[in-house]
Amino acid sequence: MGKFSRTENYAKENGYFDVNQYNNIYNPEAYYQTLGPEIWKQTNGEITHFVMTGSTFGCISGTGSFLKECNPKVKVILADPVNSNIYAYYYSNYSNSKNDLSLNSSLGQFSIIGITIVAIVIPKMI
Repeated sequence: MGKFSRTENYAKENGYFDVNQYNNIYNPEAYYQTLGPEIWKQTNGEITHFVMTGSTFGCISGTGSFLKECNPKVKVILADPVNSNIYAYYYSNYSNSKNDLSLNSSLGQFSIIGITIVAIVIPKMI
């Protein structure tokens, strides 16, 4: 049984709601409507760079989209370790083994939905 199946089953058995961030196409929208405006307001519109890691890509793509709409000059940067699944896919269209981990166990999780969304917002990753 895979990681997501266990999560879904646990939620059902215990009466929890599983937001399934990795496959929820509305994930970026939540950040677009909340974190993006919050950062813009707290920086008085003077933010120049938004650096974020990626796992579901909801945060970086939703927040990045909002910030770029406010100021197209804002640089949105995805920071991810070289040997992660995300980095490998982004630069060579190849996903490493599921056993390869990034600096944080949640980073480097592979999500085609996220990659598709984030590629539109971020022209380059480091």
